[in-house]
Amino acid sequence: MDRDGWVSLSDLTLALERFDVGEVLWSSESVARLLSASNANARFQITVNRCRATCGHSCSQFHPRETGTPDVPLYHGTSVAAWQSIAHIGLMPMGRKFVQLTSDLGYATAVAANHSTSPAIVQIATTAALDAGVKFYATDTHVWLATSIPAESLQLWLNHGDVPFDDRQF
Repeated sequence: MDRDGWVSLSDLTLALERFDVGEVLWSSESVARLLSASNANARFQITVNRCRATCGHSCSQFHPRETGTPDVPLYHGTSVAAWQSIAHIGLMPMGRKFVQLTSDLGYATAVAANHSTSPAIVQIATTAALDAGVKFYATDTHVWLATSIPAESLQLWLNHGDVPFDDRQF
């Protein structure tokens, strides 16, 4: 993998061949078809001979080149139970290299619903986060990657963003 997260389809094919998945014969073409077929949420970018994840990189080789300044509201889908610790310690990468955020409230809502039967949406105060030293990295989709975000830069929203949980203004 290069520093931008790209890997050749032939290298990915070789890696997949190490796993015993029955009678599957991997080729660069079959890997590209598999990634394309599972790409409903635009989780991968695929070119003729390379691919990469659009978000959620946790490999040490991935280093985004430029920070960005979000010009849209950013959200993070989670659970009400997780909010209890997030409200105290902030948003942390939790085993990944970056915190994943989105400008798409519907996507954040779907992510939150996947986490829990008590979903929660966290909105990020990007100006306050930038002032606190948070670095934001744009991807080629609605997803933004960020370094850890302090609790003071977060607000919990209920009812899909309609009603703020507390009085902090964002």
